[in-house]
Amino acid sequence: MTIIENLKDNLRSDEKVYLVADSAFNAAKNLQSMGQRLFWISRVPATITETRTLIRSECSFSPCADERYGYSEHFSEYAGIRQKWDPLPLRRDAYAAGKTFEKNLAKAKTSLRKLGTREFVCEPDARIAAEKWLDDHPSYWFSSLDITLASHLISTGLSGTLLNFHLS
Repeated sequence: MTIIENLKDNLRSDEKVYLVADSAFNAAKNLQSMGQRLFWISRVPATITETRTLIRSECSFSPCADERYGYSEHFSEYAGIRQKWDPLPLRRDAYAAGKTFEKNLAKAKTSLRKLGTREFVCEPDARIAAEKWLDDHPSYWFSSLDITLASHLISTGLSGTLLNFHLS
């Protein structure tokens, strides 16, 4: 905090000076020591209730010159310091990335469901298939893997059973 105090004491300017700080800076003691003379840009921590409320609300954003972005102003007072918050809207390419993630997740679920319905002649084959699925889908993992034994009668005129293994 001594750096900020030194800046505040030694900085003499007729113009507004903006400091950039990380979200840890947004604590009551720090904000009060800054006073009303210094300005800063910081990400507001999502642990603040007002931040969570703002994130969940449907903000209307005014358009910018670049149509992918917008802006909105909200005012808050914390530790006796009035703050202007400018929430950043979700960019279209981030939205598209979310859609791609959902599509990939649906494909992975379908693939895993198909793997779960396959029958294997032996347990090692079932394990190999599960490991191959994990290799093909590096973003996913199994929280548990159960291989169960299922038996079927052979209807070839011979008596006996065919052992099959299922993944679940």
